[in-house]
Amino acid sequence: MRPLGWIGVVLLVLGIAIASGRVPYRTSTSEMHVGPMSVKSEAKEYLPATAGIVVLLLGAGLVFAGRKRS
Repeated sequence: MRPLGWIGVVLLVLGIAIASGRVPYRTSTSEMHVGPMSVKSEAKEYLPATAGIVVLLLGAGLVFAGRKRS
């Protein structure tokens, strides 16, 4: 398998993890400013499943493109 195929395999695994809802990220927002003080809030969110499906399709395309021709 060519290097392009290996990148596709990595994207397949990453796409499965994203589609299953296991890849979190944090968002931080400024809620209020009063003089020199400020209040911030943080939220833990997950990447949407549609992003995982897109990464899966991209990975499958790279695996197909990176296969050896015989």
